[in-house]
Amino acid sequence: MSDLSFRFGGYQTPISIHTRAGAALGDGLKERLSGNVDYVLDNDITVFGHKTGDLITLTESGELTFCYMSTNYFSSELPMVSVLDLPFVFNDREKAYAKLDGELGDRIKMAIEAAHPNLKILHFWDNGYRHFSNRVRAIREPKDCEGIRTRTLPSEFQGRIYRRLGFEPVIMNIKQFVAEMESGDIDGQDNPLTNIYQFDIHKHHRYITLTGHILGVCGLYVNRGLYEGWPDEVRQAVDDAALEATRTQRALAIEEDVELLKKFDPAENDIIQLSDEKRQAFVDAVTPIIDEQRKIIGDELVDLAMS
Repeated sequence: MSDLSFRFGGYQTPISIHTRAGAALGDGLKERLSGNVDYVLDNDITVFGHKTGDLITLTESGELTFCYMSTNYFSSELPMVSVLDLPFVFNDREKAYAKLDGELGDRIKMAIEAAHPNLKILHFWDNGYRHFSNRVRAIREPKDCEGIRTRTLPSEFQGRIYRRLGFEPVIMNIKQFVAEMESGDIDGQDNPLTNIYQFDIHKHHRYITLTGHILGVCGLYVNRGLYEGWPDEVRQAVDDAALEATRTQRALAIEEDVELLKKFDPAENDIIQLSDEKRQAFVDAVTPIIDEQRKIIGDELVDLAMS
């Protein structure tokens, strides 16, 4: 077999769980393929002047072989993808994985791949439970959210969720937000613990409320032309290595949530745990948003997610 070259792109630090899963993918390919395998892992494409969203276009063009990116990236173009962002629905990780690996995930894959024919989604990764952090006040109930300018993902649906809670949502790239965090123009944000810690958000936001309102989903993408052009044994190696890397990534996500909570300094950060009653208040506040979304993406898809 001739020499093979693969390039994996991301936007996080070398120790992030996504980067480590990308490295696991490379290790898996090297184990399965004989001959010289050249696997380059660009853990953060922004150091080359790219934006995080460029991961998709770079993979579509074939400059990157693989990348990861939140499925939320596609939700404005494809409203049905917002089903993965329904608040307080995917409360159990194992059940969520089963849905992502089953009919619900297949429906999302088909929609994204139809709109982006140069992409193939190999698997869905765990992008972490999203929690609110801010520098203004502790958030213990919905009324505490009122008036806090909060960075959000480029999602019209998520914007409606946060406005419903009382936030003033501002769409902003994560790297832009991190760069401007010290300016004080934006007071809050939501992210999984891994990003709050890896991007040093906790050094600027004292208050971290463990709402777990959305389980983020990340696609593992490959350039379709490259994938379909490989010999059968290479495609099989990619399929097997991608599955193994996905299992690794999900295990790391679960483990990191536990470990990171031990790293926050109580003198610097207030970690707010919600009682069942307090959490239910958030659930009740956003329930009308789910009902509205049914009219946009249909009962069938919402019921599939909530079943």
